[in-house]
Amino acid sequence: MHIYSRLQIPRSEQRDDSDRGEGIRDRHLQAEDETSQSPTSTVEDLSDLQQTVKCRDIIIAASRISEVSTADILSARRMKHITLVRHIVYKLTYELCPYSFPQMGRMLNRDHTTIISGIKGIDIKIMHNKYIRDLYDKILAEVLG
Repeated sequence: MHIYSRLQIPRSEQRDDSDRGEGIRDRHLQAEDETSQSPTSTVEDLSDLQQTVKCRDIIIAASRISEVSTADILSARRMKHITLVRHIVYKLTYELCPYSFPQMGRMLNRDHTTIISGIKGIDIKIMHNKYIRDLYDKILAEVLG
């Protein structure tokens, strides 16, 4: 036997099953009516907030500044000067584009964990090496400029 079974609920407070959830629907309709009558409920143009930098732009800018071809940036070659530029591309794509790591990996022909590792590695190199920091800044300025 439940504890509440002994309590007598007055008939006026008991809910009928037929009107269950009706109040919620009414409130929804009321809110809908209020918003549709509002003079400010027009569609606002937010195109100026849309991301304009694309991964392609970053690769082209990195190729132009570093003189490493776009084919080399996207290739599987592991020469030091190519991987350095490739990692800068990873970092800039991560910072400037709305892509997830798996999306970046698909675009750059890499696994997403390679992208994460490259970003971590270039962060450390940028902090400790002035040449790499300057190269990063030049590519960033080219992309944004």
